[in-house]
Amino acid sequence: MRKRGISLVTVLALCLCLLPGTALAAAGEGNWTDGLTEAPAGYTEEADGTTITIASAEGLAWLAVQVRGLNGIAKNDFAEKTVVLAADLDLNGKNWTPIGDGSARYKGNFDGGNHTISNMVIHANNGEQYIGLFGTVWFRGSDENPSYVKDVTLENANIVTGNIGAGAYVGTLIGEAIAGRGSISGCRASGEIDCQVATGNIDAGGMIGYVNPLSNVAESIQVTNCTASVKVGGKYNQGGGFAGGMSEGAKISNCGATGTVTMCEPYKGPTSPVAGGFLGALILMNGTPLSIQDCYATGDVLMDASTDEYQAAGGFLGGDPYGGAPAVIQGCFASGDVTVTTNSTEMQCVGGFIGIGFQGLKMKDSYCTGDVAVTNGKALAGGFAGYNGGELANCYSLGTVTSQSKTLARAFGLVANASAGSIYENCYALGAAMTGSVVSPCLSTSAEITNKGCYHYAGIDFGEGTPAGTEQSTALSLERIISGAFTGLDGEAWMKGPGPLPHLKAIPSEVQVTEKPSYLYRSVTFDAQGGSGVDAQRVYYGTTITAPVSTREGYDLAGWYTTAEGTGEAFNFETPITEDMTLYARWTEKP
Repeated sequence: MRKRGISLVTVLALCLCLLPGTALAAAGEGNWTDGLTEAPAGYTEEADGTTITIASAEGLAWLAVQVRGLNGIAKNDFAEKTVVLAADLDLNGKNWTPIGDGSARYKGNFDGGNHTISNMVIHANNGEQYIGLFGTVWFRGSDENPSYVKDVTLENANIVTGNIGAGAYVGTLIGEAIAGRGSISGCRASGEIDCQVATGNIDAGGMIGYVNPLSNVAESIQVTNCTASVKVGGKYNQGGGFAGGMSEGAKISNCGATGTVTMCEPYKGPTSPVAGGFLGALILMNGTPLSIQDCYATGDVLMDASTDEYQAAGGFLGGDPYGGAPAVIQGCFASGDVTVTTNSTEMQCVGGFIGIGFQGLKMKDSYCTGDVAVTNGKALAGGFAGYNGGELANCYSLGTVTSQSKTLARAFGLVANASAGSIYENCYALGAAMTGSVVSPCLSTSAEITNKGCYHYAGIDFGEGTPAGTEQSTALSLERIISGAFTGLDGEAWMKGPGPLPHLKAIPSEVQVTEKPSYLYRSVTFDAQGGSGVDAQRVYYGTTITAPVSTREGYDLAGWYTTAEGTGEAFNFETPITEDMTLYARWTEKP
């Protein structure tokens, strides 16, 4: 599942995955919890009996001691209590012990008070399974009084894992969130996660490792207004820039991830490796709906995973590996490139937005702009999705797709494999090139699908690839794209927008302005020939440029010409630009 012409930077990044890990930050001397047997300064139990105020690093460590029952202290899960952070904290110099683990979960509320916890370092190497500021949080609120973690920033968090337990959960804020009634909101995280040893199936996410559902809760945790700028790398099995895995009933909205996601040689077990710029995997087992709305991912996704299982990678979502359960993704976008190299003999499903999705998954009002490239393996590579069995409505992709597999190499503009029963409505794929053994500009397939109003670029470069069959979308020439000939893409979901391409109303138009596809643009450079410098202009094909201003002492500007000698007629700035060009200033000496 990945790319074609892979850059040197990408190759080096993938090669570094295979080297022995180097600690991201020094572990420091000892742990913050060492020697704590009573409440330190900066830890206050308020008179109301339900509020605890923390204003020191030692005070926060004392919370971890109590929850986990360390140093001979009785366990306290803090149910029905609220912990309030009252100051910015610096955790530099010592190793952090996560608050809660599998046998002692934190069950209280946490109000970060918009404070910052900086320089948290976790070096986990002794069988730990729950890793983060909070190892595990059980959201046990009610409909009337949901529990919460809110308004805290983690700055420069560094997590390095070694010989941790199989089935571990790793996230900067929370390793495992058990999804009863509750919410995570207003949280920020920056830093790095490096899973250096493939000890078993590991979920790793920039903010949350895994959201684990309660089977008897129809709607559970809500995650809102959170962002993660965390590099997530190493030998995990499910990884994402925001969360590794997300399951039943969760509602995620207005969240983002900007970190690079790099998976390298994960554990070779029963769980298929999946990686996504925002979310690694949807784990939907009991049919409870999940929704992700108004979220984004901007980091690149790189995978080198030679396992015996199928693999999936996507710019936003790795995949829905278990399939069939209802989920809705709406108003989301991904802008990172997706690159996969592997020696696996199993199928690789790779897409600019999602790697693999099954029936029950609906993706609406969303887009991706990253390039997709795959080497080796059996590859289904699509500009938007590698494999899709669900519904795709009002979506688009702009990246190129390259598949260099030696066995099966599908490179399709929108979706590489559209299964029978899948639905496509009002979508477009305008990537400039599809490179593979079997190619299609958009949706070509023999499956019985529903397709209404999908478009692709007629001038796409297929190289030596074999067309996949009857094309399921309408071809638009460059001139028709520039004129906006997207019939049907002007309804309630779409708007015109700067430039010729239809934009989605669900996402701010300025966010959708991009340098892709490059064939839409022409560049004009200016040689002032002794005059003051003039910036180049990049415009849409067939549109005009603005006459630039340049000055030269002792001379008047006589015009701009297409030749350095200034012969012929001066360039007419009402002329549509249809090719890249250079214009030269012509000067006349003042009398």
